[in-house]
Amino acid sequence: MGLDKVIVVAQNPGPGQPYLRKDGDMNAGSTIGKMYQWMQYIGIETFSFANTYPYPGQFTKKDINYNRLNKLTNGYDKVIALGNVASEALSKIGVEHFKLPHPSGLNRKLNDKKYVNKVLKECYEYCNR
Repeated sequence: MGLDKVIVVAQNPGPGQPYLRKDGDMNAGSTIGKMYQWMQYIGIETFSFANTYPYPGQFTKKDINYNRLNKLTNGYDKVIALGNVASEALSKIGVEHFKLPHPSGLNRKLNDKKYVNKVLKECYEYCNR
């Protein structure tokens, strides 16, 4: 891919969601597992990760520290937002990014494999321009 730095920005951590299976492999059914699958598909092997809001649980957009988010994303070649909340926060501070759908199992758009393949291809193109 040839990029120096990629950061993925999500909404906020999920409460108690398992990141790894007991055998040490990524839980492909988890939100973070799906994100890692997508990054592999896109061809991104190394990336940074941040949340718009660093704590699990409910929050409102007024709770987002936009100065913090701006500092976190500064200096990256490409920024990928996971879902609407992250994308809207990045847009508010003027950070160019590509919006992927949120990889949660609750996101019904992900049942449409053609849709998923389309957005992953578009993200690949964004990352390689």
